[in-house]
Amino acid sequence: MEYVFHAVRTSLLPIDFDRWAHQIWWGITLLANIPGLLITLQERKLAGARLQEIFSLLAVINLTVAIIVRNELILLALYVSFNHIRVGKFHSHRMLHSIGGLHVGAGVATFVWTVTYTLNLFTSATFTGTCQEWVLFSTALTLSLCLFMMISTAIRPIRERYHNLWEYTHRFVGWFSLFVLVLHVATKASIGPSPRLIFNTPLPYLVTVCLISVFYVWFTVRKVTVLAVAGKGVAILKFRGRPTLRDGTVARISTDFLQWHAFSVAMTDWERREFAVIVANTGDWTKSITDSVNNGTGPEQLWIRGVNPPGFMTMHRAFLL
Repeated sequence: MEYVFHAVRTSLLPIDFDRWAHQIWWGITLLANIPGLLITLQERKLAGARLQEIFSLLAVINLTVAIIVRNELILLALYVSFNHIRVGKFHSHRMLHSIGGLHVGAGVATFVWTVTYTLNLFTSATFTGTCQEWVLFSTALTLSLCLFMMISTAIRPIRERYHNLWEYTHRFVGWFSLFVLVLHVATKASIGPSPRLIFNTPLPYLVTVCLISVFYVWFTVRKVTVLAVAGKGVAILKFRGRPTLRDGTVARISTDFLQWHAFSVAMTDWERREFAVIVANTGDWTKSITDSVNNGTGPEQLWIRGVNPPGFMTMHRAFLL
């Protein structure tokens, strides 16, 4: 289906924007960070503390963008909104479908600004050996190392060869990084003349947005009974009722609550209030599912998230509206 989508030509422009949507998001991220770079070059002539504040704000802004563009509710709102535009609908949906480029670009920008912040902290700040300073310096360094680890394992050859390593690193190191960030911001506030002054800056509010966006979905996870039907090289998993009945939306499922995989809802029975996903044998995890179903050994229950973002077919359905 993705191949067919790429084959569609909707523009007479010499540049194939549809094929390069992912890279266009990189360019947008770069352009959006240029004003920050110019401000830091200007502030370098002024007070060092002010420069450090700008570094931290730029890092957290990019982090917030990288996180919220993966938020299922925001994606749902964007897809629904784009369904009703009259001009450039195809290109708008194409860019939205490739919004992972914004996630990657903002993630890399977060790493660059965090490293810059950390280097500036180590070279310009006075270290007297207090407990608060130890926490401040060590958490800044830890954040840089965590981001480096997440980006390194997300590089395509590594991600494809060591998928589980990438998934666990991206999730658990990401969670750990957020807690380290909270500790760093709290310590930064405690060192200042008044801890309450931190609330006069965007930092605590952006960090709160990041925390909510990352963790709210895990409160919707539940374990449900599933009916598994064997097929030729595939397994059909049928679920009853919510969280979704609309075909084309994405259902994220797991057998152990640790490793999660997303599948588009392929079939819906509105009378029985059932929906089904089709699992094809494309990797170790999917092979274990298809083998167990074809052998008649399960699964009988699966974990499923209660928030379901639009799937790829949502984009195609939009042209019928």
